[in-house]
Amino acid sequence: MRNEPKEKTLRLSTAVIGMAAAFAIGVFSGTLLPGAFAPKPPATAQQSAHSDGVGAVSAEHAAHIRQIEKQAKEKPQDAAVWKHLGDAYFDAELPDQAIVAYEKSLALAPGDADVLTDLGVMYRAGKNYDKALECFRKAQALNPKHVNALFNEGVVLCFDLDKKEEARQVWLRLLMIKPDAKLPDGRPLTKLLEELR
Repeated sequence: MRNEPKEKTLRLSTAVIGMAAAFAIGVFSGTLLPGAFAPKPPATAQQSAHSDGVGAVSAEHAAHIRQIEKQAKEKPQDAAVWKHLGDAYFDAELPDQAIVAYEKSLALAPGDADVLTDLGVMYRAGKNYDKALECFRKAQALNPKHVNALFNEGVVLCFDLDKKEEARQVWLRLLMIKPDAKLPDGRPLTKLLEELR
C-alpha cells in the first residue's frame, strides 16, 4: 500500500478465497484501508507498453513518470524525488522500477516507515515474500503503530505463506491500534479473523 505525499505521518471457505483476491487487488490499487490513502487521479485512455520501460499506463501517467525520472537524473541525491518516482512506478504497477527508486530513497534518507512499507508491497508484487516481510517489520520497528505495515505483513503471512495464525496475531495487534480496520470490500477485518479460527 502506498501513501501519497502526506503530512508528518487480506482459505477456509469460498468467501476467504474471494477476500484473498480482493486483498491482491487492494494491494495493487493502494486502497486496503479506506481513508488511509489519497485517491489516484482518474485514468485516461490506456497505452500499450512503451520502449522506455513505462508499462500500460495512461499517457498522462507515463508523462508524469518521465518528468520525475528527469528530476531524479537532475537531483540524484534528493531522497524525496526518488520516493516520488517510486510512488509513480507503484501506481503504474511497475514493481521492479519502484523497488529501485524506493531503495535509492532509503539509501539517502534511511528510516522512513512509509517508504519501507511501500517497498514491501512492491517486493510482495514480485513474490519476494521474505523481503516484503523484512520491510514491513522494519517499518514497524520505526513506528509500532504503522497500520499499513501491520496490515500488509498479515496479508503476506496469511495469503502468500499460509501462516494464518501468525497473520492473525499481526492483525490482532492492528485492531488494537485501529479497531475499525476494514477489508477492501468494506467488511470489518474482525470478520476475516473470525473465519481464520
